[in-house]
Amino acid sequence: MRLEAEEIARKMTYIELSVSRYFMDEYMSALFLPHTNMNEFPTVDEIIKKKSSR
Repeated sequence: MRLEAEEIARKMTYIELSVSRYFMDEYMSALFLPHTNMNEFPTVDEIIKKKSSR
């Protein structure tokens, strides 16, 4: 198992995602609940609309 773990470790690649403007924009948008793009969560959008119409 140790040899297998070492083999996997040798194949790993480090990628610094924080330097990618696109990644950071997507990451920051995804932090909001519900997500800022309500088209991706139609059931949540329906629930919010129902609650706000009361």
